[in-house]
Amino acid sequence: MYLCDVLTGEIRTGQRLAGELRAVVFDGGHVGRADGAWALATFGLCRISLASLTRTGENIRQGLGKYQGRMVALSHDVLGISSFYGKSLILVSRHDGTVLKRLRMGAPALVYPLPGGRHRCWSPHNAVATDLDLASARCVARHPLPYGKGPVLIGDQVLALTGEREDMPGVPDVWDVRSRHVTTFDAWTLTELHRGARSPSLPPEASTSTPSTSTAAVSVARCCFLNTTGPSCRVRSPWAADSRSSGGSEQPRRARRRRALPLPTSGHRHERASRGRPPSCGRSARTVTNSLAAGRARSAATS
Repeated sequence: MYLCDVLTGEIRTGQRLAGELRAVVFDGGHVGRADGAWALATFGLCRISLASLTRTGENIRQGLGKYQGRMVALSHDVLGISSFYGKSLILVSRHDGTVLKRLRMGAPALVYPLPGGRHRCWSPHNAVATDLDLASARCVARHPLPYGKGPVLIGDQVLALTGEREDMPGVPDVWDVRSRHVTTFDAWTLTELHRGARSPSLPPEASTSTPSTSTAAVSVARCCFLNTTGPSCRVRSPWAADSRSSGGSEQPRRARRRRALPLPTSGHRHERASRGRPPSCGRSARTVTNSLAAGRARSAATS
């Protein structure tokens, strides 16, 4: 486990966890412990201290199982834990890690509060949005959605990649979503506001979209949304060529190496000389043959 200071870049090393780190929910002032957090790993849930970067309790696996992928704070008292593409959501106490209830619903990729103490849980992989009432721990409404991935809440709208479901051949009840559009929904009514085609230069599972506003840019890359502020930010595809050695240019390196040489200004044939070798080493066989023939002709003329 590592802790990085975003201002100074200082990295601190802490204690190992039970598997890969999946998600962290910080306490803040919600539960009276400002220096602690809940950490979800591949093989369980545990409490950690931000001061010492160590576990402050036992690893909790009972009722959770293994390979859970997401964790979200639903309230000051309840956490929601689910796998990436599962069909259930586990409600866990934020005080002691006790499993409260398991709800049958699509594993949420996005959760945001609604009026009246409810939460809307987006599960585009399962093509459904579920309204959750924490007071009764029940699913009170389910709304159909198009199949998609990577939803993100921006103001009162939700952006998501939408497309078609593709079943895995030979594997029952397992599918993927081939995204084809960047779609905007109203976060409260779930009305589709806008649908745009993804960029044809990107692979099918990703696309790039830039809103018309000058104060924000949204990049959809590798099925994830990144929010960046400021009018001068650039949206760069992750599949673009590395540009660190070219001063910001996104021209591929191989294409730059094959740039054509300038045309010769005189009438003689242009010859490309390699570094560290005599010019004749870089000449073609035809050029060398013509030079030999010219030399023999001059020798015959002088004799």
